[in-house]
Amino acid sequence: MRRISLNVAILALISAGASSAAATSLEDLYAHSKVSSVKISPTGAHLAVRLFEDGKHSVLFLDRSTLQPTGSMQYHGESEIGNFYWANHERIIAQVYELGKGGSAPKNYGELAAANFDGSRPETVFGYRAGGGNKENENAWGNVIDPLPDNEREVLISYKRMSASMGRPPVARMLDIYTGEDGERIRSAKHAGGAFLTDGDGVVRLVYGVDENRDYHVEGLPAGAEEWVEFEGMSY
Repeated sequence: MRRISLNVAILALISAGASSAAATSLEDLYAHSKVSSVKISPTGAHLAVRLFEDGKHSVLFLDRSTLQPTGSMQYHGESEIGNFYWANHERIIAQVYELGKGGSAPKNYGELAAANFDGSRPETVFGYRAGGGNKENENAWGNVIDPLPDNEREVLISYKRMSASMGRPPVARMLDIYTGEDGERIRSAKHAGGAFLTDGDGVVRLVYGVDENRDYHVEGLPAGAEEWVEFEGMSY
């Protein structure tokens, strides 16, 4: 299984900046030219900072009270860290992108990786390099639907099995953020290009997709209901 390693050079760069007069506040951190996003942990104790250095993105973790580094998450080679979420009080889950050639945009092949705020337990938890003998994970594209910060071990993902036509409907299920093991299968979309929406409690309430005739389909699960309701379709 491919691992994510600590980048000491980036840690030194931000640590030096955070201790200087030019970067002594959270506002200064947001304004830093290398920073593309900053997300606070559910407890408020840590910050995860996505920054651009040496032609690729990584994530640096900071203690919120001191802005001192506690760890980092980075891929070597031609991969970088994409969009990410705090999955619980100590761990983030992130998309992994492949760097584009000749200045083209990075490509997302559906890999997901996770690491703790101190850089420990880095794992590729979903995708073709995840390994672990789980062929369903290895031969699929994954995407986070809901990080479920109140769930200490799992997030809700959407995944689609690889196919030449990309015509397979996606499936929503739980994913263990530490091991990459499969969790409960929640719902399957009926059509390719489908997607899922959750409510504030992380429950899937809407599923939508487009069929081969370009008809748009939406299913809903009202609060308190046991049966899904399909709304009238529409074409576009």
